[in-house]
Amino acid sequence: MGSQTLNIERLDNIQSSCLLLFTIFLMVSSFNAGYSISLAILIIFELYRYFNIKNKQPMIIRSMMPPKVILKLFGLFFCALLISAVYHGGSTIHSTWKYIYWAFPFIPLFYSYVKDKAELAFFMGSSIALLILSAKGWLQIIDVLVGIQKEQWRVTSMFVGPNDYGQIVEQILPVIILGCLWLFYKWKTSHEKIYLYSLILQTITLLVSVIPFIGSFSRGAMSGFVGGGLFVIILYSVISIKRYIRYIFVIMLSILTVVGGFFAFNKVVDSNMRSILPSNTVQASLVIELPKENVMQRFDKETEFSREYDGERLLMWQSSYNMWKDYPFLGVGFDQWQKQYEETYCFEEAKERNIPMPHNNTVYFFSTTGLIGGIAYIIFSIGILLYFVKQMYKNPQNILLPIMIWMWSAIMIHGQVDSGITNKFVMHILCGTMGLVCGSIKRSES
Repeated sequence: MGSQTLNIERLDNIQSSCLLLFTIFLMVSSFNAGYSISLAILIIFELYRYFNIKNKQPMIIRSMMPPKVILKLFGLFFCALLISAVYHGGSTIHSTWKYIYWAFPFIPLFYSYVKDKAELAFFMGSSIALLILSAKGWLQIIDVLVGIQKEQWRVTSMFVGPNDYGQIVEQILPVIILGCLWLFYKWKTSHEKIYLYSLILQTITLLVSVIPFIGSFSRGAMSGFVGGGLFVIILYSVISIKRYIRYIFVIMLSILTVVGGFFAFNKVVDSNMRSILPSNTVQASLVIELPKENVMQRFDKETEFSREYDGERLLMWQSSYNMWKDYPFLGVGFDQWQKQYEETYCFEEAKERNIPMPHNNTVYFFSTTGLIGGIAYIIFSIGILLYFVKQMYKNPQNILLPIMIWMWSAIMIHGQVDSGITNKFVMHILCGTMGLVCGSIKRSES
């Protein structure tokens, strides 16, 4: 009996190591080869572990099916997309299946959960990933300050655009912040050094990542991060204000620090740029080898809250509404928005025509998949949130639940002004995390 327990413990440790490796590539998002290889390793070992313990822990194995509510919500959403895709045919079917495949990380991470070990591996993997992304961000900040980077003022890290970087970091930061609380609690109660070392790593990651995140100047990411955090604080307050008052204070302080830092960093960089650049427009243009334009006006346009392309997005939303009016039930096709926009629905006054989507998830699903897909998206979004809120009320000690709620709320907010869950990397992270959280729920029930 003792040798069996030892063998299972060893298998759990190896599986958690595989989870840590995959989490790094899942969160970094940019390395497709690393993502695929680490995912394959995780799946292979999960199968190996399953065949080694299925006779030793039959009750646990039989109970490990994803929650029915989650399966029904995913099924409703994806079936609605497929109905629209089958109607339109052609490339729309392929693009829809491809989108559904982005949710695949849910399955391996659901079966990777091992109590406490999975949380630790997930937190450490997320921390390492964010350190990598932040290091690249800091290099870009330095390049801007010394004058090497002249075209892009905003931090993009390893991504094409700053908003893409913002979307990823707003998903990882809740893991880091709430992970610090969990690690501190585990260290104080168990006094195991692994939790202390992990806590130090998480804290360093949090401190290092704040400025690059702010440097992305992503309004949607900031709004989503803060909005999701405030929602979690409210939930904790409703559940038990006295019991979690210290934790709530830490979360609030973290959020206020980021928000305050956003404004401070904006002003400091603005002031520094004005001091190092010549005031004369022509001189400034010559110094940084750009066309003869007001350089500070260009900097302001990229970093202030109101930007010149906001009007473009309003035009996109109006065009999307016109698409929906013409194709109310099944939309124009999941992958046809850009084509329809450029050829038929783009207003003459619109300057940006080569746009893949209208920077609003609700508008996108209604215009591309009609009432069927749009309503399914709303039910899916709200249903997922309500399910995890209900689970948090049942088990407030499960630290993964508020993390999932924070991440989901953040991307739902951000998705109203950006790509949101239509972004491949965001879907990978969200669905993978959701799988891990659902695994923790099922294990606690068994």
